[in-house]
Amino acid sequence: MKKIFILFAVSILYINLTSQTTLSFDGTDDYVAVQNKNYQATTYAELTVESWIRTTVPGDQIIASFDRSEYWRFQINGEGGGDGQLGFSLSSSAGILDFGSNARVDDGQWHHVAGVFDNGIVSIYIDGILDNSTTTGSTFGTGVLRYGFLGVGSEASNYNVTTGPDWWFNGNMTETRVWSVAKTASEILANYNTALTGNETNLDIYYNFSEGSGATLNDLSSVGYDGTIYGATWVTDNAPVNSCTPTTDFNYGGSTTFCNNESNPVATITGVVDGEFSSSTGLALDAVTGAINLSGSVAGSYDVSYSPPLNFAQMGVDIDGYTNDDRFGTSVALNKAGDVMVVGAQLNDASGGNAGQV
Repeated sequence: MKKIFILFAVSILYINLTSQTTLSFDGTDDYVAVQNKNYQATTYAELTVESWIRTTVPGDQIIASFDRSEYWRFQINGEGGGDGQLGFSLSSSAGILDFGSNARVDDGQWHHVAGVFDNGIVSIYIDGILDNSTTTGSTFGTGVLRYGFLGVGSEASNYNVTTGPDWWFNGNMTETRVWSVAKTASEILANYNTALTGNETNLDIYYNFSEGSGATLNDLSSVGYDGTIYGATWVTDNAPVNSCTPTTDFNYGGSTTFCNNESNPVATITGVVDGEFSSSTGLALDAVTGAINLSGSVAGSYDVSYSPPLNFAQMGVDIDGYTNDDRFGTSVALNKAGDVMVVGAQLNDASGGNAGQV
């Protein structure tokens, strides 16, 4: 008897580092002014700020700021950190918090740095891993109007006006994000080295620094807070940020592509169930559910086969008027639902107890 197979195409991609453009800040007067984005309330309860940076300077320098005395500032050294350490400062409902990391980031290597405020719990992450945390008031903000900058401090009550303190960033910067939500430790780890789409919920600012030229950082979030570049220059540098357009949960059908650094997708199939999935060697495939283990798979393209079950059921035992010794044969027909019809005939030897006809 022939088996019926349904074929699907699946590709698993390894994500390699690609050439990226970043901004180089000279530590003297380079900065980016954030357009339109401002704070003016006292009840902000959540915040996440992230960036990829490379620097060899241990002293005071600012990554991003919306004014430490009014809202928040993310920096190296400063009031919260020591030489080469990260500092995260906020004006909370319990007063100004100046908080620092344990590890240093001034070794000339690329580092992902993140500061998170979650209803009074303040955390610093380095390269996707929690470095230090503390607590303060449950909200931040004074209600004073403030705009922000990358690469220098802010005391700006309007777009691109007063800077301060002038702790100019000295190094390279790329892939910078500001969220109006507190990202969890698992979310930081899952996405710190992966480019975003810009459509993520609660993403306020997303600069991926892919422009490579010109004086504008395009905000790829749905909000559109572009940044204007002053002095900083474009360079080609490879921060370890992966870029991929992923597919998540899916229905089998057609061709599907996954990135090897994604969470495992959940597969579903409509129609006949309880069949068996199979593929060639290299794809870690669950034969029962069709789920794919991406981390256990080898990069490549695969044909996935689905074999529907061949379930036999006796629909009648007496189709010729004789009840003696029915014999079932193997003639089959398939309808579009995948049902298998088996016709049984009584053994006909033209005489005796087995005589009969279909």
